[in-house]
Amino acid sequence: MLCPFLAEQEGIIIGRVHRKILIKEALERFDSLMAIGESRGEAKALCRRAGESTWAFTTGRILSYKTRSVYQEQFLNWVRARYHLSRLKDIDRCAEELACAYLRERIEKSYSPWTLATERSVLRLFFSTPTLAQQVTLPARRREAIRRSRHPEQRVASFQPANWQPLFMFLDATGLRRREAQEVRMSDVIMLPD
Repeated sequence: MLCPFLAEQEGIIIGRVHRKILIKEALERFDSLMAIGESRGEAKALCRRAGESTWAFTTGRILSYKTRSVYQEQFLNWVRARYHLSRLKDIDRCAEELACAYLRERIEKSYSPWTLATERSVLRLFFSTPTLAQQVTLPARRREAIRRSRHPEQRVASFQPANWQPLFMFLDATGLRRREAQEVRMSDVIMLPD
């Protein structure tokens, strides 16, 4: 069932969509949610000291530019393409229905359960509704469902793991990550006598 506003808009193609209006309004809302420099850990510790549960803790703010940049336009672009809405107030009117439809479509496209949970959290934060899209059952997050990408992996065909066992043992022994191991130079290595 469509909310009254969307039912009114269904089948109508708006000739000129005012993209700048929607994006500008969304950016202003994201600006109001930003809390750069605040510590989520400190806020969580305060809640614990007050005896409150921190199981699903949120400050209700965005603490990272990276988080914001990843999610700020994805949902809005989907709404604009699907329903031709160009004002944030129109989207706000039907936020529940739009968020549910968006998440269901992404479930059908086999998005990762972790991605879906994150996107629902961002939508809840953006619309200031902690129970938004609660009726959508997200797939369970299982360890065996973890995959690095929805696209085929590009591996180097000439890579032979058997040839690199000393390096693998070194990385296991030191706990270095790949990026850290790339930074190691001969001058960093000290040979100890046997």
